[in-house]
Amino acid sequence: MFSTPVGWLGLVGGPRGLVDIQMHTTREAVSDSVNLRFPLAHEELSGVLVDARTQLLEYFAGKRERFNLPLDWRRLSDFQRRVLRHLQQLPFAELTTYGEMARQVGAPRAARAIGAVMAVNPFVIVVPCHRVLGRGGRMTGYSGGAGIASKQWLLDFERRSLRNDGDNQ
Repeated sequence: MFSTPVGWLGLVGGPRGLVDIQMHTTREAVSDSVNLRFPLAHEELSGVLVDARTQLLEYFAGKRERFNLPLDWRRLSDFQRRVLRHLQQLPFAELTTYGEMARQVGAPRAARAIGAVMAVNPFVIVVPCHRVLGRGGRMTGYSGGAGIASKQWLLDFERRSLRNDGDNQ
């Protein structure tokens, strides 16, 4: 677990890659959430978790725009995987809407289903669900950290980073 400008992050990894990222406002909340979801997890920073922590810290330092991590998609449905893999391709600081995402993944009437996928995204920040907005660009739900405030912080941070240094990774 480690602290970031938007709260504490807890990483869970396995033999196939990163399994989950928990984001909460306190270390205790991250610990409780990880222990509830992954009772056999233990605090050990090795392998993919070292890479994930490094890349996330680079992101928050304004030195990384894309993540290069193995993600373990097995806990997700086919639809969830399709949506989140598509979202991974969204460029740094670019925004989309639930409706646009639905059309892009071939499910034009599934904007609410897209929202439901965003709500259970196990790879917050790495798979940038914070870049998905409601109809008309409205700021809508975000389940990580401090909710909408965390989403707004991430969007503002990405815009500032893009303005300040256009040649991040």
